[in-house]
Amino acid sequence: MRFKTSCSNCNHAGGYNIHHLVEVDDLWCLACEKCGNRLLTFSPEERQQIIRVIQLTESYVPDTIDAYRHIGVDPLPSRVRFGVIASEENEE
Repeated sequence: MRFKTSCSNCNHAGGYNIHHLVEVDDLWCLACEKCGNRLLTFSPEERQQIIRVIQLTESYVPDTIDAYRHIGVDPLPSRVRFGVIASEENEE
């Protein structure tokens, strides 16, 4: 999983991922590729949580087609609408 961010020190726009984290002073840091400025800092516990979430996200892919099939929605909705849902009492 890559993401882009810009350094607040030198304005360098770089692409980073979890493998760019390095350990500095008992913290895990993501530093600018150009000037070394710390972009993000995580405790070891936060780093483990991030890695765990990535692993869970990669291993769990919900089967939405099958889920909708079980509740009898066919075809699947293609629009999302926001607003108040009218109750049956108010529809009369």
